[in-house]
Amino acid sequence: MAKQDDYTRYTIRLPTPLYERVKEAAGEASVNSLIVQVLEERYPAPDEDFERLIALLEQAQRLRGGARTDKQREVYDLVIKRVSDEIEKVLFPPPPSDD
Repeated sequence: MAKQDDYTRYTIRLPTPLYERVKEAAGEASVNSLIVQVLEERYPAPDEDFERLIALLEQAQRLRGGARTDKQREVYDLVIKRVSDEIEKVLFPPPPSDD
């Protein structure tokens, strides 16, 4: 188990029917652990891939600033757009489907 310093204590109020569903879904685990698990899945910590995307975006922006032709600027604009879209997917993932 992680050290107590690794956690922030936060109290929430849940509607009783929701709490009962979460408690039932948790089974032998605690309600807290299930809530943490769901939040971790929905809001994962940025990873090394994310950091690489940020570095790539910054590099493309610098290179675009030094582009000599319209064609070079177009290419860098395309790279910047695609990397920005990938970053947005990491930061704002679509909600999970109810399959």
